[in-house]
Order: sequence, then structure tokens, then C-alpha cells
Amino acid sequence: EYSLAAPLLENNFRLLNKVYTDRSPVVLLALCRLLGCIISLPGSPNAQKWADIALHRYEAVCDSDLLELYLPLLHVCIKIWWQTGRNGELLQLRLNTLKQQGIKFNDRISLLEAVDLLEEKMFRVS
Repeated sequence: EYSLAAPLLENNFRLLNKVYTDRSPVVLLALCRLLGCIISLPGSPNAQKWADIALHRYEAVCDSDLLELYLPLLHVCIKIWWQTGRNGELLQLRLNTLKQQGIKFNDRISLLEAVDLLEEKMFRVS
């Protein structure tokens, strides 16, 4: 139930954002999970807002694990830009450049699935 989850995820993000830095892994994962949920709601008016915030937060990220979410995030943002009539050419160029540099990207995986996979990898207790 994405419509029920979205407000909870938004509150979760806001709380974590008060405790951790803007670009900490836990905050970025919460932000991407929120955006992944929001885009699953047809016609969500907040999708563009959260996509803008996520792109801005990822500008200076250099953590290689977190960069695994960057391509699915770009893919989602391109979709949002297209749906809202914004020009997504720069985002598409950035996505294509990263693919050409050899960064692997499975465009069949959703942003939510990418967040789940990364959380498993990052927070796995051995």
C-alpha cells in the first residue's frame, strides 16, 4: 500500500535527516526509498520535489556502495522529468555516460528493489 507507506516514509526521512548529515548512507537510503514509493503512486504531486532533493544530495556522494543507487535514481528522475514536461536530456546524457564508463545498470530493477539490495549488502551482519 504505497499510499499508506508514503507519509510514514516521509516522516522517517525527515527524522533521520535531523539526526544524520544530508548525505549519510541512512538518510540517502531513506530518501531513495521514499522516492521509490512516491513514484509508485500515479500522478503523485510530490515526485518531482523528492527527485530534485535526491539528485541534489547525490551530487557530492563518493561512497561506491551508495553510487549503486545513482543509476536507478537517474532512471526514475528521467521518467519523472518526462511525465512532468521537464527537459531530461542532461540526466539522460549523465546516465548514458555512466553506462559507457562501465557502470553496470539493470534497468529492469526498480529504485525500491535497488534500495533493498543495497541495504542487505551494507547492513548484513556476518
